[in-house]
Amino acid sequence: MPASLLSLPGELRDQILVPLVRAKGTIELQYPLWADKSVFVPPIAQVCRTLRSDFVQLFYRSNVFVWKLEAEAADYLDPATFPLSPSTASTSASSGKDYGPTGPLLSSLPWQYPYALPNIRHLRLTIYLPAQYDSVLWTEKFAAQLEGLVRGTEQGRKLRDLRVLFASWHGLRDLNDPQIEVLQILRKMQVGGLVQVRTRSLDERGKKVVRELELERGMRAGEAVEEMTEQSQGEGAGGKHLDWEWEGGRDL
Repeated sequence: MPASLLSLPGELRDQILVPLVRAKGTIELQYPLWADKSVFVPPIAQVCRTLRSDFVQLFYRSNVFVWKLEAEAADYLDPATFPLSPSTASTSASSGKDYGPTGPLLSSLPWQYPYALPNIRHLRLTIYLPAQYDSVLWTEKFAAQLEGLVRGTEQGRKLRDLRVLFASWHGLRDLNDPQIEVLQILRKMQVGGLVQVRTRSLDERGKKVVRELELERGMRAGEAVEEMTEQSQGEGAGGKHLDWEWEGGRDL
């Protein structure tokens, strides 16, 4: 299928652009888009509107993004609620220094240009579990954030890999039934690719709670689960098993 960059086939276009759109390491989902200590604005994204359109889609699909979900943070801005940025297509041409012949050259990439979250393919999700005693925070704000994650990623159907890290500032132990029901919202995900779950700063009972949720299976689409089952059967008794004792934060 022809692509807009010099009318090249899509695969060839991707081979040219992907090395230019990849950022070093992971990119945390913030507003506006930040990478390390500076705004990530590759020059190729500011050449023209057509090339920018090609670039943006590949940018989201090629990089690894980090989504931090922390209900207790007062100033936290949930990625699912990021405001829409105005489209450059609606701005008339101008000869001013901040404008090119195809519209404004924005200082950062707008999150939804178009629909950034559904275009992400590689996601690292860090979930900071609220304090156990704060039942209102669990059932209201935290539950809403999980629903926003499911909705914003379109149930993760296009994700190639999702790595989830459960952490807690409070040394999480046992959870009651309403809190476990909130975590079950994650089972609405239908990830077609790899799903890995790890824990950090949880004691043995907390790890047991996460393990019993069986989210590595529950967050995957039906076909992906069947494939995972076939692989595990092929590995037999000597196959790889998830080490729930491993604190995997560094590798997420």
